[in-house]
Amino acid sequence: MHYVESRSTFHADALVTLYGNVPLRGEDVVDRALAKLEETACDSVRSFCPGGKWHPAWMSTCHGDIVKPFQRGSIHRRQDLEPMFLHDGAVVAVSRESMLRGEATPDDPHAFFGINRRGIETAMGETIEIDHARDLYWAEAVLREQKQNTNLRKAS
Repeated sequence: MHYVESRSTFHADALVTLYGNVPLRGEDVVDRALAKLEETACDSVRSFCPGGKWHPAWMSTCHGDIVKPFQRGSIHRRQDLEPMFLHDGAVVAVSRESMLRGEATPDDPHAFFGINRRGIETAMGETIEIDHARDLYWAEAVLREQKQNTNLRKAS
């Protein structure tokens, strides 16, 4: 932000991060994040998808073959658990003010998210994050399906 602004007349009101390892995201997710940032005057907005069966209530720590539930209590049906959401990496939008405050806190690499953090929901599978070779196959399958659906719509 400082680099661009020092070399032009551009002045950023907000910054958007689009991670390089997330080649597939919903077509309106960036616009929705920026709209949420503006309408709420919050510090930051991130995209979140439903956690589904990766709910923390179902998580355990494993030390060798010793298993300890992450959360105490009985195992619940997933459908009965309070919905949880996972940051899916589709978008991060941050206000200028929050970014500048974050610079003043070098010991916290996520201080730029600020205090007033908001989220927008994405559908499960809408965002594809490439962290492993198998994720490339998943992304390819999603792109093929999207192309097929587009061709079907054009044909009808």
